[in-house]
Amino acid sequence: MRQRTLSLRRRLFILGLLIVCPLLVVGLVISVLYVLGEQKNLRNEAIATVRDAATTLDHELRRDLLALQIISAPVDLSDGNFERVYRQAKQLSDTVVGSVVSLRRENGDGIFNTLFPLGTPLEKGGTDALPLAEAKAVKNGNFAISDVFVEVRTGNTYVAIVQPVIADGRVAYLLELAVPTEIVATIIRSQLRHPEWLIAVTGNDDRMIARNWESERYVGQRASDAFIQNTQGDEGVFEASTLDGIHVFTAYTRSKLTGWRVGTGIPINIFEAPLYHSLFALAGIGVIGLCCSLGFSYSYARIILRPAQELRNLANASRRDAQLPRMTGIREFDDVVRILGKAFADLDARDRHQQTLVDELNHRAKNTLTAIQAIARQTHRQSKSWEEFRDYFEHRLMAMARSFDLLTKNDWRSGDLREVITECSKPFCESNRIRLTGPPVVLPPKAIVGMGMIIHELATNATKYGAFSNPVGWVEVKWEVQTSGTTQKIHFQWKEHEGPPVTQTSQKGFGSSLIASTIETELHGKAETKIEPDGLCFSASFPIDNPQSG
Repeated sequence: MRQRTLSLRRRLFILGLLIVCPLLVVGLVISVLYVLGEQKNLRNEAIATVRDAATTLDHELRRDLLALQIISAPVDLSDGNFERVYRQAKQLSDTVVGSVVSLRRENGDGIFNTLFPLGTPLEKGGTDALPLAEAKAVKNGNFAISDVFVEVRTGNTYVAIVQPVIADGRVAYLLELAVPTEIVATIIRSQLRHPEWLIAVTGNDDRMIARNWESERYVGQRASDAFIQNTQGDEGVFEASTLDGIHVFTAYTRSKLTGWRVGTGIPINIFEAPLYHSLFALAGIGVIGLCCSLGFSYSYARIILRPAQELRNLANASRRDAQLPRMTGIREFDDVVRILGKAFADLDARDRHQQTLVDELNHRAKNTLTAIQAIARQTHRQSKSWEEFRDYFEHRLMAMARSFDLLTKNDWRSGDLREVITECSKPFCESNRIRLTGPPVVLPPKAIVGMGMIIHELATNATKYGAFSNPVGWVEVKWEVQTSGTTQKIHFQWKEHEGPPVTQTSQKGFGSSLIASTIETELHGKAETKIEPDGLCFSASFPIDNPQSG
């Protein structure tokens, strides 16, 4: 699609709009960081609130539990005398306002209740949270704390601490302290840092024990499904709606003593208030910045029009005839001028480089054709039949091709000696039958082709007569680099082991003259071949241009 043409003045007007964008982005980032920071502070404060509330609640319940244990510790009720225990229980119930202390037998029969005089007939406990706590205390022989239950006579809601009394090694009595849920509500409200927040305690049976919002209405009711589903762990945060239908950010923790969940809810409008504040501030800043930016852009258009015209003239001129304009005094335009100048210089350099590459390619092609001709002539002289000529000529061309593959992979620059040996010996043996020892050496292109041909001929000879002709033979290839002044030379050795017995006559292979010619003519080095008891030993040394070792 063709782009619409606009004047520079109008584009500067658009630029003014675009200049505001980074400011808005910065403002947005700052606002987001501010909002995240404020919400993190609220989150941490909510978690600290529920932790403090749970800790305080545990502390108060432990204190009441200790009082029960003190009363029950020296008790000897075998004679049925409950008067002393009743007096102590009465003192405890008077200390904990609104509480009730009772004593029951293990089977649930009531003995006394501090709401009534000693000796008043009592009914058994109801089928509520209290009997469950009693059964747990009897089973474990240790204290238990109930969830919320309703006292039938008064209609009040309580939680109870049940302390078993052991006699003759078994639980004989249960001493119980029923604490009004309003005391629990008072404890958690004392830890609330913001009166508009919600704080509540939910029992292990998922029913509400205490709450600061409409406590009388919701105590004893089942908590919301969202709260139950999201409070399965020991601590966490989530968003959900309360029983009142108010969407809140909730933090909760579990009481270590009772397992109850203490949760606090921040109304979502309070939790997100920093976001609204930052959005309003950002909108105001954006409007002011936009107006200022557009005004400045429009006023500055005249200053830019003149250098812009010079750049347009430069763009219309051909590269060879173009004259770079003088510095405009505007940094962005001056950068464009410098970039254009560098681009023109790079284009000229690229043209020269391309021409050099074409010349080098022509030179390499001629050298390659010369090498192929030499291989063909040599192979023809030493072949006994057309089939033999074809096979050996094809194999040597493939060896040359593998060398050219390595050069192509490295952009015709250089190649690693180890890789040349590995690639050229693959068709003849498994990798474990050729052992390489030597430092990393980077060969120039001419040496790669030469070494590829040499490795091919040596491997072919080893396959026909030497170490690769039996299942156990192997070849050791070693090389090292020596530096003398400015000249660096590689010393190369191919040594066969555990091959069949060989003689001087059998080791005069088909490619011996090609190897010697390649070493002396192409690589300007020297070569030596020895026949040893378990195979051929070939040594060569030749100079290299760019060795890298270590």
